[in-house]
Amino acid sequence: PISLVRDHKAKQVLVAHGIDVRSFNADLLYEPWEVKDDNGQSFNTFAPFWSKCLSMPYDPSAPLLPPKRIIS
Repeated sequence: PISLVRDHKAKQVLVAHGIDVRSFNADLLYEPWEVKDDNGQSFNTFAPFWSKCLSMPYDPSAPLLPPKRIIS
């Protein structure tokens, strides 16, 4: 998706300026490529994918605190 390309480019620029960057899922609990069946394969249909998602733990990392100030 275009949002992944945009975010990757923004991350590259920030890292090049010495800014610590971490990515978080904003729209999804799990990235589709992270959810695998019991054999380690990707799902082809939604129902089994959804069942697997419901059985997975949800433990998101806390986001970074906002900076105290931004200097331009």
